[in-house]
Amino acid sequence: MKILHISDFHFGNNSIQQDTIYPTIPDDFLYKTQKFMKTQLELPDLVIFTGDLISKGKIADLKSPIILDFLKYFTHNNIPILICNGNHDLDENNIENKNQFVDFNNFILEHQKELGINISENFYENQASYMDFPRYNTLFISLNSCHNIITNKEQDFKKPATISYQLTDEFFNELRQKIKYFFYRNKFVIIHHPLEKLKEHIDSIKILKKNNVKVVFAGDSHKFSKTNYDGIYGITAGTLFGSNSIKWDQLNLIMQPNQFNYYNLDSENDSIKISQFIVDNESSNWVLKKQFLLEIPMLKGWNLKDWYKYLG
Repeated sequence: MKILHISDFHFGNNSIQQDTIYPTIPDDFLYKTQKFMKTQLELPDLVIFTGDLISKGKIADLKSPIILDFLKYFTHNNIPILICNGNHDLDENNIENKNQFVDFNNFILEHQKELGINISENFYENQASYMDFPRYNTLFISLNSCHNIITNKEQDFKKPATISYQLTDEFFNELRQKIKYFFYRNKFVIIHHPLEKLKEHIDSIKILKKNNVKVVFAGDSHKFSKTNYDGIYGITAGTLFGSNSIKWDQLNLIMQPNQFNYYNLDSENDSIKISQFIVDNESSNWVLKKQFLLEIPMLKGWNLKDWYKYLG
């Protein structure tokens, strides 16, 4: 199973629109990116987007033709896209009425069918969703690691990456009821904040371990990272579209090149082939930065006999 992992568009403020390093415009940059993906990569079975699609949580940015055209490149090829919310997808003006993700929620609901997303029963409250791939014995789960109900706006927004939302077992209970072979799935989580930040929430880690989550795919840091915490692997993708010329000293986001990850999940050999692609500063072309294997026990994909059993 092949996965394209993109993150941190930051469309609007703090995106490549304000970049001073690359003499380009958003349309040209994304066209070049799509051309590279089309000619140099196998079409993925799934695209995962780990948050910060926009910068200020505004519907006007979400409806930008640049964003919609980029997503349509995949949906027109029948490739589903699973998206989680990031802290920059929230609307600060809607915090007090607890609708800070209202535009993000409406965007997902409006495009739910074409993106192929299955949403949770309480999507407006928890922003949880999922995609099940029985053929690969694989389940991808999108969870919210960002602000949900904020009581001290000033304090939280001094540190925009602060995690103030505690993961609960509610959504996993819902999944166990909906997915017939839930316990026999390879389970992967996409979430905005990397595992090294999430590990401060011990109860959340316990929930992930109890449900046998293999890997947590994340964004937020604008740079690639690989970690392992208590038996769960964390893989972070850098920013695809965020400006690398803006200096965020406190968050250590200085001069990170635009980048994305590409994964090949090989259950037969219990491994994930991880490839990181970046924009080369000199040529402004996409190049392979690093590639390695992550060995991880996985359940095998189904054969034809398994499919007959599944279909009843």
